[in-house]
Amino acid sequence: MPSIWKLATGLQLLTAMYAAVGAATTTNCCSAHLESAISIENDGKVLGLSANLVTGDQTFGQSVPDFCNVTVTYTHSNWNDTVHITAEDSWAQSLLSGLASNYSTGMTDTGHSLADQESASWAYKPDGELNLDLLEEYAYVALGDLPAVGKQLSNRYYGHGPQYSFWDGCSTGGRQGIQMAQKYPTAYNGIYAGSPAINFPEITM
Repeated sequence: MPSIWKLATGLQLLTAMYAAVGAATTTNCCSAHLESAISIENDGKVLGLSANLVTGDQTFGQSVPDFCNVTVTYTHSNWNDTVHITAEDSWAQSLLSGLASNYSTGMTDTGHSLADQESASWAYKPDGELNLDLLEEYAYVALGDLPAVGKQLSNRYYGHGPQYSFWDGCSTGGRQGIQMAQKYPTAYNGIYAGSPAINFPEITM
């Protein structure tokens, strides 16, 4: 039974997990069962958790298992500001391929919504100063929270942790994969960091 969680991060963080369910496991799809599983490092605090059953999804034109949609909102108390960023529906569509393949899969927006991916406005505070907290989220904090929270949710839902964990990313995902290897070397058993391009002027000239 695969599970998927996704992580949208900022100064206040939101995580969602999708876990395949059957008639015998629907009792696991409730906030009371899952909430006690979450522990956030660096003075993190869980602000809320909700869970609901989703059935009959046909995103890819084929049936995928019914799944439990779990949303966790949390914050790191040592930050000065609070930004609440929610996950977008398109994430669920891209993650369901992992669900159909019986993987437990996660994704993070690293602190800004997909609608802002062509703009750097998310990296600034209202007064125009750089938001260093969000830049750190983008660079590495969210990447460490993603496997930690996802494994906790999966462990609570299934009753055991994963046997293997892998990172699979390309382009920005490739650069993130290199960052994972450097800062969180024990988070994954293997890392595929595809096309981690960085010298953009040379590439585009």
